[in-house]
Amino acid sequence: MRKLFLLFIVCLHLSTNAQVKIDMEKRGGVFYINGKVNGLPLKFIFDTGASTVSLSLTEAIFMLKNGYLDPSDIKGNGYSQVASGEIIPNSTVQLKKIEIGGITIQNVEATIVENITAPLLLGQSAIQKLGPIRLDGTTLTIQRGRDFNNEETVKNLSRLAYQYNEAGRYEDAKKTCLEGLSLTDRKKARSYLYLDLAIAYYYLGEKEKCLDICYKGIAETDFVQLIYNQGVYLFEMKEFDKSEKAFQSVLNGGHVYYEPDEVSEAIRSSHQYLGLIKFRHQQYSAAEKELVKYVSSGQDPYIATNQHALNCLGEIYEKMKSSQKAIVCYESAIRCDERGLMNIERYYKLGYLYFEQEDYSKSIDYYKQCVSKFNSHSEDIYATLDDENPELQEKSMILCFSYCKSLLNLGKMNYMAERNDVAYTYFNKLMGCPILNKPEVPEFLFAEFDYLILHDCCVKNRQNTNAAFIIGKALEQYPGNPDFLYLQTDYLEDDEKLAVYEQILKQEKSYSPKVFDYGTVSFYTALHYYVMEDDVNAYRYASHAIELKNDNGNFWMIYGICSYNIGKHKESLDALNKALKLGCQRPDEAKKYRDMAKRKLR
Repeated sequence: MRKLFLLFIVCLHLSTNAQVKIDMEKRGGVFYINGKVNGLPLKFIFDTGASTVSLSLTEAIFMLKNGYLDPSDIKGNGYSQVASGEIIPNSTVQLKKIEIGGITIQNVEATIVENITAPLLLGQSAIQKLGPIRLDGTTLTIQRGRDFNNEETVKNLSRLAYQYNEAGRYEDAKKTCLEGLSLTDRKKARSYLYLDLAIAYYYLGEKEKCLDICYKGIAETDFVQLIYNQGVYLFEMKEFDKSEKAFQSVLNGGHVYYEPDEVSEAIRSSHQYLGLIKFRHQQYSAAEKELVKYVSSGQDPYIATNQHALNCLGEIYEKMKSSQKAIVCYESAIRCDERGLMNIERYYKLGYLYFEQEDYSKSIDYYKQCVSKFNSHSEDIYATLDDENPELQEKSMILCFSYCKSLLNLGKMNYMAERNDVAYTYFNKLMGCPILNKPEVPEFLFAEFDYLILHDCCVKNRQNTNAAFIIGKALEQYPGNPDFLYLQTDYLEDDEKLAVYEQILKQEKSYSPKVFDYGTVSFYTALHYYVMEDDVNAYRYASHAIELKNDNGNFWMIYGICSYNIGKHKESLDALNKALKLGCQRPDEAKKYRDMAKRKLR
């Protein structure tokens, strides 16, 4: 059975039913036949073993001198094979017209043999264009219509076209299919020739031609494999609505087929494609139904061709919040082809699903398998990130994303278990991944909380350079985020910090911080203004700090000192007493300003 693919055919339909009978002359075991080349009467040797029409150098010179050939008709040098099997050098020429028995054929390839005594041969380049032939004694019969018994020749051509396609010789397959179509009007033969011709056009990149041929071939033969292949081709062209109609037509039945396996496999595979189409349309229940039919109808659920359907089912069950069903599908997809690179993504998904089920041991195991398999192929994957093929780029990015997420989640799980050194090992590998330099990647990879964990782990492992790098990446993705701005101040010079603190405080009413409190930021802002001897602003921020957090002795101390400096001695005295009561880092200085405030109030 031919492969179910997506293909179609060019139809060369013969319109008459007439037979042409020609009496040939037999001399010395050789048949001679009269004909004309570009109007010049000639006598040919009828030679089915010759690959092309053959002219001697004498005939070619005569034809050129008398206008029967034009220099532009000569195409170049080559070789030809004669009936004896001998390969001889020649020049290639295109004959505009040959007439045999009242039949005219055009644009016939011929060769000029570099020998003045070479015979004039009517070879296969002309014989095949004449149509089906039969030789009875000296009578040559040329069939110009239907019902001529040339079945064996056409079968051989059909078989050869299939073999050419399998070998990747698509141009040869195309020529062979067209030749076969010119020799038969039998529906079965034409069905398979259309199928292989369409394959050839597809792989030659002539996709519109392939699609046109599909429509013509289906109209003529109603061949079920051709309808199925048309659906696949339309699917690849992203013509999903038209593709769906083709696959639905296969399922509706009533089409022509010649082997039971042809229709059963076409029906089975149509369920898969309909499932994929409905998945694209977000019709998840309908997609599940079709894909389950496809997978369950096969003899072996773990064959490689099931992998895509199982993977899609896994995604459907994820969207339906059916984690266990999704796990079964992804694990089955891996079994279909355990060496496949896309298993990197499946390992990551399984790690995530088992984590959701709180099976942390299996979660870690799958995340580690994802990392291990990626590392085994990392060089090839990274090399295709900037490939000209966008589909290959996308697949490589998916694999890199799965790898990075697995590293991130392994790091987070160890961080939560307070194994900071192990966590940092995974985070460090993550930060070395080249895709982090692509601007669109962190947006899909990290949430705010992820950055906070990464940063804290780096700090705990005294990796300040990486900690600063993480915060820089966080602010690229979340510009102006107060938590990340606050953490950034640890890596800034003193004269750079004040502007950042004030930027944070502007968002006090709109943002709830996770790693700081606004009272502390107000306190630090007050300190900076105090150092700058701007007592008014220092007082303003210190006052706000104790409004927000009135149980910190240091806050009361700076508030008391700033109050004193702007002449608010009563406030200063009260604040400094509060600072000393709560406890502050510099009690001697607090006492000094308290005593000064007391003296001012006497």
